[in-house]
Amino acid sequence: MRSKDDLRRVAREARASLSPARRQAAAASAAEQLLALPELRAARCVLVYAPLADELDPLGWIGVGGDCDKGSGTLSPQLVWPRVADRAGARLTLHACAESDLVPGSFGLREPRADAPQVALADIDVVLVPGLAFDRAGYRVGYGKGYYDRLLADAPAALLTIGLCFEETLFPEIEHEAHDVSVARVLVA
Repeated sequence: MRSKDDLRRVAREARASLSPARRQAAAASAAEQLLALPELRAARCVLVYAPLADELDPLGWIGVGGDCDKGSGTLSPQLVWPRVADRAGARLTLHACAESDLVPGSFGLREPRADAPQVALADIDVVLVPGLAFDRAGYRVGYGKGYYDRLLADAPAALLTIGLCFEETLFPEIEHEAHDVSVARVLVA
């Protein structure tokens, strides 16, 4: 089995080689798969992330959805975004705001301002989890700091965690340790 460092390298190379058309097709496929999930359609509060330039864009489903049970005809749960609160301790805080309110933050990420309303993980219904690579069992290779493993370690059992993955970065098996937290579902685009 490949080491996580080797998988990080392979996944970065695979993502870097994707054409803009392939990225756009993957984002559209991810949005379609997300919209098909009843749990997402029923969600009141969703933790999302602002993608890096080479990440699969998880945001295409927002404001779309046809006829759903929310009355407006669009899928518009409250969006919550992670913010790096403690780099040394690899800790995230979660904040409600519009995507347009995100500002440049840690590691080149767009994130909420520190004064944006904070939201408890227990109040979130669905979490979209970023990663460099995933396997079908839901294990992931992140960027090596453990932010999401720490965040999700004590997550409520009802919380649905979803990893989004390019087909090119889906691996048969990812080495994992006791502290690694798998996601409940992996959507491959």
